[in-house]
Amino acid sequence: MDSQSFDQVKTDIHHLLLKQLDLERLSTLANGRARLAVTSLIQDIIQKEKLLLNSGEKENLQNCLLDEVFGYGPLEPLLKDHAISDILVNRKDLVYVERAGVLEKIDVKFRDDSPTGVLIQTLWTPTSITVTLWGTNHVDVESITGPRTDFIDQKPETVTGQPCTPTQGERGFTVTDTRVIRDPKTHAEITRHTRKVVYDPEPQVICAP
Repeated sequence: MDSQSFDQVKTDIHHLLLKQLDLERLSTLANGRARLAVTSLIQDIIQKEKLLLNSGEKENLQNCLLDEVFGYGPLEPLLKDHAISDILVNRKDLVYVERAGVLEKIDVKFRDDSPTGVLIQTLWTPTSITVTLWGTNHVDVESITGPRTDFIDQKPETVTGQPCTPTQGERGFTVTDTRVIRDPKTHAEITRHTRKVVYDPEPQVICAP
């Protein structure tokens, strides 16, 4: 199945999933049990719709939908990649990642699963970037970032025989991020998902003469 057809199938299954999810019951389950319940529902929908998918496509579809329900959608695989130190989302179809101090464009796209549009406004200053999303509110999302722990000291790297810019580097660390989704009308908690992210240290660059 080509990527365009797969994206359409994912969109259709996602809509069916949202219609059939019992959000009130889901909010009472622990994250592990909630994930199993949604996985079972995804598998039931795929079977009932009689989709012509091979085992690899079914697994990929299931993982994508779980990432959208419990994680950060198409960003979730990037967040699990310890080699990535930064993710830059310029627009829905223009995403860059930073690996070892080098930016590279990747094939990641966002989609709007609602009938209304979304406006992304970005304000830049020399010291900060503020991103504001304008659209129809379907859920309230809160992100709770824990303290940095398990620091890893950066290591020196000496560069010779090529252009070089010295840097002090940065220590690596571990941090937890908890995403809480609530009903915007009742404020009842729908899901709560905590993930741990390990950021590798950035080396101290020493430029040899």
